[in-house]
Amino acid sequence: MQNSVSEIPIIAPLEITQNRHPKWEQQLPSKLVIASAEDGSTSLKLKVELETTDTGEVKSVNSFIDGGATREFIDHHHAKSNRLHTQKLSEPILVYNVDGTLKEASSITEVVDLILRYWNHLEQTLFTVTGLGKQKLILGHSWLQKHNLEIHWVTREVKMSRCPPCCCSGCRDKAREERIAQKAEI
Repeated sequence: MQNSVSEIPIIAPLEITQNRHPKWEQQLPSKLVIASAEDGSTSLKLKVELETTDTGEVKSVNSFIDGGATREFIDHHHAKSNRLHTQKLSEPILVYNVDGTLKEASSITEVVDLILRYWNHLEQTLFTVTGLGKQKLILGHSWLQKHNLEIHWVTREVKMSRCPPCCCSGCRDKAREERIAQKAEI
């Protein structure tokens, strides 16, 4: 039996609906979680410095360490009052609370690129901008996992002695100096 041309199904090419995003924006996930719950024993604050990448202005701020947050966040009021240059996202990112409910601010539409300094550590960090209530800055799980902090929970001392090789040289140099000093004491 011969097939006629009219019997051959026509397959339309797939429509490509993927939006093109700038390279810096491609590293951001489509969903974020903020789990900040301040209760003295399980929370930790670090005094850090933020340097703007455009003007080089440096400001000190208390950051909140939050292992339940999925990224690094900065409060939109803090960013605005410090005249930080934010960048609009092509598409908003939804934000969820730790209990899975959608956060009231509902989505993140801006980010700000800053230099984060703590002790001898310094790195360029892309902060997502949202409402954080009493907090100005949250360093989340991704930051904690990257740097594998050494935390003494009783004294609240935080050392960045286990940073990966790709981290800034200041962290590695300080950790090396401490190891040499410990060996000398022994």
